[in-house]
Amino acid sequence: RPFAALGEMIGHAPKKTMALSAVVCLAMMSGLSQIEAESRADKLWFPSGTATTRAQKRYLEDFPREGAVSFIIAESKTKGQMLSKASLTDLLSLHDELAALVSKPPGSSDQGDTLADLCVPGYSGATALPCYLTTVLAPWQFDPTTLAAEASDASALATLNNYYSSDT
Repeated sequence: RPFAALGEMIGHAPKKTMALSAVVCLAMMSGLSQIEAESRADKLWFPSGTATTRAQKRYLEDFPREGAVSFIIAESKTKGQMLSKASLTDLLSLHDELAALVSKPPGSSDQGDTLADLCVPGYSGATALPCYLTTVLAPWQFDPTTLAAEASDASALATLNNYYSSDT
């Protein structure tokens, strides 16, 4: 019965109803002028002051993080075969550039951290690495000379297949 009365009232005065709806809508939208856009990425995607962030802080105090997992997804420059000798050589060059970088906090007097300082120590199939990495460059031990010695794309692919299908 209440909806029947409301419908009857709207039917008798539709213009008043629309005007009242517009006034109520504008009154509710008045707060939009007070909105400030957040531009800091760390604050935009990660809420602060919540129970979850307090629990995370407490957890990290008790169990400090020893390392992190990072991934690099590479794409062939020529849009061709990613496992070709040329693409693997480019990937090895990228790895060498990244390994040579030094991470140093602004204003710090220390020498900074290298890949070996930042990565998680542990087993690596490549003996040339001080830490754990899973990579297609492991069969060549990150040595450009060894990779350059591959006769063709087919032999590079065969080396990869042999390395990852054996029990080493």
